[in-house]
Amino acid sequence: MKTHLPFTLVLTILCLLSSSLDAQTESENVLLEPLSFPRNELKINTIMLFFPALDVHYEYLINDENAIGASAQVSFNDYYFIPYQALGFYRFYFGKKPAAGFFIDLNASVYVFKKSSDLLESSDDVFLTRSRSESEFNGGLGVSIGVKYLTKRNVVVEMIYGFGRSIFNENFYPRFGITIGKRF
Repeated sequence: MKTHLPFTLVLTILCLLSSSLDAQTESENVLLEPLSFPRNELKINTIMLFFPALDVHYEYLINDENAIGASAQVSFNDYYFIPYQALGFYRFYFGKKPAAGFFIDLNASVYVFKKSSDLLESSDDVFLTRSRSESEFNGGLGVSIGVKYLTKRNVVVEMIYGFGRSIFNENFYPRFGITIGKRF
């Protein structure tokens, strides 16, 4: 009986090792499988069109709960106080559909902040008020919340609201909009 104990022990260890190796290759295959939904989104912020400004978003879906993206904004008049902005973001999704539903958005932005001031000038007992506009380069970090709706034809509608704070001074930048786009 003493001769069967080492043989049985070695056989048991080999069986356990082979089953653990088989389980490891199965889990690796799950990670390498492609996602079953499109991973890219291109959107436009419809609210910014009223300023008028163009705000375009691109989002890459890492998996069904996380995404990274970028947006670029250009203002076409003097009414909006941020004429240029480039923003990168990372999103966490909490919905039932892949990369849809409620989300939290962490973002970093570089932008130009336009501030205006009124100058009072006097000339021959006449006082004139003149507006002066200055632009300064800023960068900031922010957070937003929102919700994304996804149709069967991969059309996305997103509502977002948040803000960011400048790193260099006390300025804030808004992050709001209703975006419409396509997942492809």
